[in-house]
Amino acid sequence: MDGRQPPFETIEEMAEHYVALVTERQPHGPYLLSGASFGGTVAFEMAQQLGAQGREVGLLALFDTFGPNFPPHRAFLKRLAGALGRMRSLPWSDRVAYVRGRMLPSSSGEPLTHGLQDIADSPMVRALKRVIDTNHRALEQYRFRPYSGRVTLLRACERFDWLTPEEDDPTNGWSSVAGDGVDVIAVEGNHRKMLDPPHVEDLAAKFAALVEGNLATELLDHHGPQRQVA
Repeated sequence: MDGRQPPFETIEEMAEHYVALVTERQPHGPYLLSGASFGGTVAFEMAQQLGAQGREVGLLALFDTFGPNFPPHRAFLKRLAGALGRMRSLPWSDRVAYVRGRMLPSSSGEPLTHGLQDIADSPMVRALKRVIDTNHRALEQYRFRPYSGRVTLLRACERFDWLTPEEDDPTNGWSSVAGDGVDVIAVEGNHRKMLDPPHVEDLAAKFAALVEGNLATELLDHHGPQRQVA
């Protein structure tokens, strides 16, 4: 995002970089990993690389991240058609703002259009667009491999209006690669707003319980039942 260092071109490169930083700080596991949306895919690849190194992953928590073949291709095309239809209904002068607003959501989850024209050509926006474009290409090229561990999915309760119940998958596609199964935990909000107030409070409480449970298990394994986590 500094506009100087080029973005990593693949998810494998991103994960390798983060794994090196994590293991330098914490040489031994278990490792508790999490990621939101695209970041969850990077966390998944980190878990793969840590496992390949013989390191223990205690938790892999994904915040409404999409797994392989989810959403279905037909559902995605339906979503794209809906977005194009909404854009066609706008005057030409508003269409650029609509596209940019979809690319740059505000903290409230609503499109960021106010004042966007003034910063559209700023170095920050150019750097952001470069990272977003690179991440999209990396995700398209990524090939999911079977994972021997367990996946915990914190799944947004509000589903997409362009996804029918028949097209939906309670595990967001992760059951096809999670060798030890998928734990699905429902959290408030939708894919874009689950990290915003007030929904983030529900997500934070459930994620904290997962982390505390893993830490408690680690203490029991190493020190016996007399140790407790506050």
